[in-house]
This record gives sequence, structure tokens and C-alpha cells, in this order.
Amino acid sequence: RSMGYTFESAIADIIDNSITAKATAIRLYFPTSASDCYVSIIDNGYGMSKEELFNAMRYGSTSCEDTRDDFDLGRFGLGMKSASLSQCRKLSVISRINGKTSAYQWDYNYILRKNDWLLLELTKEEYSKLPKFDLFDELNHGTMVVWQDFDIIEKASNGQIYSTLNEYKETTSNYLSLIFHRFINDNRVSIGLNNYIIEGLDPFLECK
Repeated sequence: RSMGYTFESAIADIIDNSITAKATAIRLYFPTSASDCYVSIIDNGYGMSKEELFNAMRYGSTSCEDTRDDFDLGRFGLGMKSASLSQCRKLSVISRINGKTSAYQWDYNYILRKNDWLLLELTKEEYSKLPKFDLFDELNHGTMVVWQDFDIIEKASNGQIYSTLNEYKETTSNYLSLIFHRFINDNRVSIGLNNYIIEGLDPFLECK
């Protein structure tokens, strides 16, 4: 879980996957109440079948020598899992393609109890209760990533998870506006955070 990710770079790694899946709209949702701390990331990309999602959730599932699309920045089949679990103990991913929805979850607490790396398949009753699933359910295709149980933040902030996530909203917005400025400014993708759309920076002063 300790691979040098910052919170902002971990979020960016998830968005890399969304852009690879040709998403044109990506929405991030941070909590609005201290009673329910989460981060949900929803995109309208191609989505994945049950088998594709299972393989995406496995560690080291993609060969670094495989031919990749120009948009694909991943190389070792680690990004989504390692980026997410560097920040939280529970990672849930729901994906929909051709009208079929699949969902899997890594729960680090469950792994410790079972002393084995067991990937959980979520039922409809389970994944429909995840934060912001109602917004994902409006899409015909796409993927939703949910982070919960922020033990790293809890330890670093003396239990102030909600206030720390609130601080991360601004730093994450600034980070994404820089890292993905070309995609945003070229109108290839729209990235939103809660109730506003992130604008791309122009670090090279190319806009006229």
C-alpha cells in the first residue's frame, strides 16, 4: 500500500483509466457530511464486462509488453488497485456495458480476517447502496470507483477525515486542472468535482 502516491496522484491514476476508456465526462464526488466519508469517481466510458472487471481488479493482470492504445498510460496492471488502496482500505468498482452491471470489492479488513487475498463480488443490493450509485445508475455504460475507510488519512489527521477530505477537494481540483489540461481545454473530456466543472490550466500560455 506504500508506493509513494499522494492523494491527488492517486485520483489522477483513476482518471487515467477513465480517459483510456474514452470517457467524455468524469465526475468526482467528495462527502458533504462527516457521517459518511467517501470518494466516488464516475465516468461514462466504455465500461467493462464481468470478466474484464475481474481481471482489472486482479494485481498484475496486464502484461507490460501488451500493445496499448495511445490514451492508455497504464503499464503494469497496478494503477487502479495500488492507487486506491494507498489511500483507503475499501475499494469498490462497479462497471456497466451492454446493459449488464458487475461489481467487485477489495476490503482490506476482510483480507486480514481471512488471511487471504479474496476479491469480493458485490450483489445488486450491496453495490446499489454505495455512495452516488444513483448517479451512476443513470448511465447506459461506464464505471464507478468508490473509496471508503480512509485509515491513512485518519492516522495522519488525528481522526479528522471529513475536514481533510474537504481540504483535498481544492488541491485535487488544482492538480487535475494541470495534469489533464490538454484533455480539458481541447474539450475531449469534462471533469467535475461535486457541483462544479474543473477548468484546465494553460501552463504554456498557448491559448489566445
